[in-house]
Amino acid sequence: MTDKRKLFWIRLVYGAFLVWLSWDIQGSIKETAASFSETGHWSGWPVIGGLSALELTFWAYIVLFILCIFLMGGLLVRILSFVTVVLGLTSFGVFGFNSWVTHALVLLGALVIMVRGGAPERWIRRLELCSGARLSERRSARL
Repeated sequence: MTDKRKLFWIRLVYGAFLVWLSWDIQGSIKETAASFSETGHWSGWPVIGGLSALELTFWAYIVLFILCIFLMGGLLVRILSFVTVVLGLTSFGVFGFNSWVTHALVLLGALVIMVRGGAPERWIRRLELCSGARLSERRSARL
């Protein structure tokens, strides 16, 4: 199995983990909102400080679900894995070290995908074919 194939499977498993995490939040909205309201660390943050605990729970569900769908589909992999790293780091700021294992798994998976990539091999070959060097090689071969 090639390195790109391994990263492809890591990306798919990581996306499935985020699907499970988002559906777990959606399935236990009251409990998640209660854990948000217990910590209260997020209330002083600039963007999310004005939200109630229930609103923050819905936004967490929506953002995680959108991230997992795009990561599993292979769209904007490096950009969205960077966003996931930022979200993983902010989850430590919001929750502290409550349920740190889940947040550490999210952060670790996003770091691996962000650093190493994770696009399928056929997309990489298409990008190589469309690159300028390959394009000039094909043009010179035609002449």
